[in-house]
Amino acid sequence: MDKNKLVLSMRKNITLLTKAMVVAANDFQINRVAELDQKVTQLLSQLIDKPEVRNALKTELDALYQSHQKLLQDCRLGRDAIRESLKYLQQNKEGLLAYQEMDEQ
Repeated sequence: MDKNKLVLSMRKNITLLTKAMVVAANDFQINRVAELDQKVTQLLSQLIDKPEVRNALKTELDALYQSHQKLLQDCRLGRDAIRESLKYLQQNKEGLLAYQEMDEQ
């Protein structure tokens, strides 16, 4: 495949991946995010030895990077929220169990 066709094909793939990643993140589709992350890894590995193609795709790769960074930040925030919820539940376990026993009577 010549360079121009490769660039056009990669541009389309990167744009689609970027959009799909944003949608999956916004809809909290964790399995889809993981699938897309693997596709991004595969795509980037194809560009390792192609600096000219990478340069031609700079705008698209920058947008993909920004989306990926936002997704990573969102995942970290979600993880931290879950961690805090679990910590709260552990700290209040005895009280919650007491209320549960009262409700069962």
